[in-house]
Amino acid sequence: NLLFLSNQENELLSIDLSNGEKIWQFQTTPQLLKSSFINNILVDKTNNNVFFLNNYGELYSFNFKTPGINWFKTFKTFSSKDKNDLFIGTPLSLKSKSLIFSTGKSIVNVDAVSGLTIWNKNIPSKVKPILTEKHIFIISDNKLLICLNKASGEVVWSTNIVKRSKEKERKLIYNNLDFIKTILIADDKLFLFSDEGFLLTFDTQNGNLISLDKILKKQLGSKPIFSEGNMYLFNKKSQLFKFE
Repeated sequence: NLLFLSNQENELLSIDLSNGEKIWQFQTTPQLLKSSFINNILVDKTNNNVFFLNNYGELYSFNFKTPGINWFKTFKTFSSKDKNDLFIGTPLSLKSKSLIFSTGKSIVNVDAVSGLTIWNKNIPSKVKPILTEKHIFIISDNKLLICLNKASGEVVWSTNIVKRSKEKERKLIYNNLDFIKTILIADDKLFLFSDEGFLLTFDTQNGNLISLDKILKKQLGSKPIFSEGNMYLFNKKSQLFKFE
């Protein structure tokens, strides 16, 4: 019966759903310059925790029952003397007590209970990672699809998306593949969606490209949803499509 939200000042708020009253709020460090990264909130109902990654690069763990701070870490790095360098991260993902996300410059695995950094790999990425029990799948800024061992962070396999695409179909305009922003997993397959309406399907076991299709004439307008063997998505014209 709790709703968690944040505002542009990097405040985290807890709202009572039954009456809309504010239960508590916590002020984190505000970012003067706003980036494309939106404050991200993830709830762990099993341990009564809520994780908050703000656009300043700070990661907080709160116990929403107590309430109180469990731990706090910062992933803000400064490339110059300018303290307003922007943090470009990805939304949080949680699997088996591992918090996985990208800081924009590296992929990080943080223990959700203790807050200790399990590993930190220097792989620039701006796409939210996909997690399974044993593996993490990411798209790097240099267009590599990479499978990491979740426990160690070691590379299991990697494949060049553009190179594999050209081997599959030589007539496509590959500049459109630069804009892949969504990766999903279903039936042991990785589905990569580009803004221009391309769908690339990869094998999770070895990174082989299974298929490459232009499924939309217009640009992708929503994150795809899988249900009962079907895939649903909108294009930029708000047209709804169903694929089997």
